[in-house]
Amino acid sequence: MPHKRKAWIQKRVKIDGKWCSRPAEQVKNVTGIYVVSYWENGRLVRRPVGTDLRRAEHERNRQNIILNARAAGITTVATDARHSLSGAITDYIAHLRRRDLTEKSIAASENLLALLP
Repeated sequence: MPHKRKAWIQKRVKIDGKWCSRPAEQVKNVTGIYVVSYWENGRLVRRPVGTDLRRAEHERNRQNIILNARAAGITTVATDARHSLSGAITDYIAHLRRRDLTEKSIAASENLLALLP
């Protein structure tokens, strides 16, 4: 029997000195890390998303959209939520140019940002 196409939120907490996963609703007042869990290709996937409940709910909803799209036959592309440093610098320099700063100020900012690894 295939698993339901649904993601859920669990929380990794330490109870009696041992780490375990519990449904997030059961351990609201216990410090821990939220984990989005779902079935993919017959395997249980647990993806940690941090300590913020809102972010965990957002990631759960995002994963449910992806699972429903795959079930409907829509191909999905894995995206990395992280941005590259060079892309961020390029966007920031473009933002400075839109603000009508002097070319000298923009060049100084570019020189400082070029020092970053």
